[in-house]
Amino acid sequence: MAHLAAWNWRCVFLLDAARNTDWPLKAEPDVEGLSREFYKERQHWSWLEVQTDFCRAHQALIRTLQELPVERQDNPLILKTVGDEALKHYINRLPTLKR
Repeated sequence: MAHLAAWNWRCVFLLDAARNTDWPLKAEPDVEGLSREFYKERQHWSWLEVQTDFCRAHQALIRTLQELPVERQDNPLILKTVGDEALKHYINRLPTLKR
């Protein structure tokens, strides 16, 4: 859950920076490096901290998507970013979450 929240926060940051331009969305992240960094930051968090952060990150992502200018909401690069930065991580973690 902490991993998913961290990637959601990253997606929120990117989308917020991309309200009027695609340039922040064109960078290729070091996925493994960022995942390690996110783990190091959160490894000692309590379950309550993880849950709270996850809920806040999810809400922030939904709100950020809704607040994008209408002409940006179906931009292919924005949709790809959401897929890469958020949805892909959910799909990869789904078996673990089910357990």
